Amino acid sequence: NPYTTAAFVVGVSVVVATIINLVQLIRMKLIQYEMKKVTKKKRKFECKNLYYLLNHYMGIDKIRYRILPNIIICLVLVSAVFGYQFFQCKIADDTGNYDAQLKEARIKGFDYYMKQSPVDVYSGYLQYMHNSGVTTEMFQELKSNENVKSAKGAIVDYSTALVVNKTDMLSNKLMQQSEVSEAISDSVNDQIDALASVEYLKYLGVDLKKKQVFHTPTIGLSTEEVMSFAKNNLIAGEIDRKKIETGEEVLLMVTDQDLASYFKVGDKLPLVDFIRDKTLDESTECMLGQIPKGYENQKSSYKVTVQNVTKEFLCFEKMIPLDARIGGIVLVDADLDSFYFEDDNGVNTVNVLTSTDAFTKWKLPNKNYTRVGVTLKKYNDTALKSFDKTWSKYVSEAKYMAQIDVFSILREKQMISKRVMAIFYLLLAVLILLSILSAGNTISMNIFSMKKERMLLNDLGMTKRKIRLLLWMRFGKIGLFGGCISILPVWGYSRIAAYANDLMRNAYENDTYDALILSKPWVEAIPKYDLWNGNLLQTVLVSVAVSLLIIGTIVTVSYTHLRAHETC
Repeated sequence: NPYTTAAFVVGVSVVVATIINLVQLIRMKLIQYEMKKVTKKKRKFECKNLYYLLNHYMGIDKIRYRILPNIIICLVLVSAVFGYQFFQCKIADDTGNYDAQLKEARIKGFDYYMKQSPVDVYSGYLQYMHNSGVTTEMFQELKSNENVKSAKGAIVDYSTALVVNKTDMLSNKLMQQSEVSEAISDSVNDQIDALASVEYLKYLGVDLKKKQVFHTPTIGLSTEEVMSFAKNNLIAGEIDRKKIETGEEVLLMVTDQDLASYFKVGDKLPLVDFIRDKTLDESTECMLGQIPKGYENQKSSYKVTVQNVTKEFLCFEKMIPLDARIGGIVLVDADLDSFYFEDDNGVNTVNVLTSTDAFTKWKLPNKNYTRVGVTLKKYNDTALKSFDKTWSKYVSEAKYMAQIDVFSILREKQMISKRVMAIFYLLLAVLILLSILSAGNTISMNIFSMKKERMLLNDLGMTKRKIRLLLWMRFGKIGLFGGCISILPVWGYSRIAAYANDLMRNAYENDTYDALILSKPWVEAIPKYDLWNGNLLQTVLVSVAVSLLIIGTIVTVSYTHLRAHETC
């Protein structure tokens, strides 16, 4: 478990440093003090002491003075580097959802953003209700708000589709947008649901032997917005304002320029819309996934049978053709132009762009804005508090809209980051404090025990400044050595993560993924924390720099104190 691993590394370091610190504080005494105070009688008595025996026969003082500082500093740097990397990755994992929301809003240049959320209904096709969203009156109020710099709105009709002849080459290019799905498993229910999509289209009168149906969302903007957006992205045809407004012509948006060659400007577009009765479409029961009263005895239904299991599906929709021709073709980037293009996680490569007036001309029920984005004029506390209240009002009045408030998300993300890192910094502060006491004592005692060495260096003509520099270099190596060692647990963890990824890949190929995760849950958790990343070198360098600063301070203070003591 990655949480256990991080806690174990930091925890062991704290425990070991604590024990070392206690031993040194209790046992450590100046060599000069030992030489003067210890009599033969006391030495005879101390022979029975285990600590004295270890010191006398194994040279524990040498180990304590030379090796313990390395152990302590290495433990601190290992905890600092490994812990910082891990907890930063934990923050990234915990706030991944926020980052996705920020990307969705910021990529469109908005501070506040609303989009239509799906509703689970009894029919698997019309999952977005036409009376949900932001009304025209609400949108106009938003645009005229004193805090708003700009506001954009779009009406997305998810019910439109292209009906293409199977012999048409275009049908091969649009396969991923097909309304006919395949069973995702061998279960009877999955097979029934997959077959139901076929029977649904047959029930509506589509001859699937000759034709194919491809889901193609239609995006409605104000005529000015259509003209402004399409002007710089048009790769074929032209924009006729009047024909766009009346719905006589539409613009096709494609994500691939090669795909544009399969469409010809001026041709009739085989665009259809699946609609239901207005009373049914706007009913509360329908939004709750229930069949409204008056439709309970609906006879329009079709049955699907798989392996002697029969399921009945009700059908309240009808398919109507939309009389439109291709006026022009627009090339878009599915990510950068995501406000104007419905990508559906990479499934859609073609959308239809038209004016909101066209929906009225086509007599479609789409009348509310299903996407609304707002950019503010000012970002001070007064403006934000004022608009937050206004925005909350619109969110509560809009039906079935998911909202993204960039500033609230940033505040929440920052709070999570501070909360997670507070735990790490608390543990590290305790560890650093203990290490300063332990390593500081050890380094100081080492400097005090070097009296003969310093006297010899003085006799050889080395100045006090050079001796101090020599001490800095000698003990500074500990920080550099610790920095190199601190990379090892990060590297080890990355190897485990790579092994876990291999296990998951093999499990996917052999269809044993669920069994693997149930038996070894760490396999899915560990790869989330990518410790071997671009921040590793920076973290190591900062940790080494801090350790060198602390060691340098300890050496300077100890040496200065020793010189003052010898002068006295």
